[in-house]
Amino acid sequence: MILTFLPGTLTRFVIEGYREKCLTKTVIGPKAKRPLELDIPIYITGMSFGALSYEAKTALARGATMAGTATCSGEGGMIPDERRYSSKWLYQCIQFTLRLQSSSPASC
Repeated sequence: MILTFLPGTLTRFVIEGYREKCLTKTVIGPKAKRPLELDIPIYITGMSFGALSYEAKTALARGATMAGTATCSGEGGMIPDERRYSSKWLYQCIQFTLRLQSSSPASC
């Protein structure tokens, strides 16, 4: 015989959407000058342009805005429409080493 306890139901009744509102608002960096406020504690993870099509990146940006959450650029940067349609976004920076040959221009 297996006995399973659901701790949330031991102290109170389960939240029912039509009776009690479940607050999912999440604030990242509440003491920061510009904290990131999300309506839900989920965001669209970084997937670079190239791994995803232009249409997919744009659709995810629109969906994130509709859901009240953020989208992340991924390693390939953000396309202009992704930035335009996202209300909140995270820009992913990667570490890399740039090696220049003596015949290469010094500017990037």
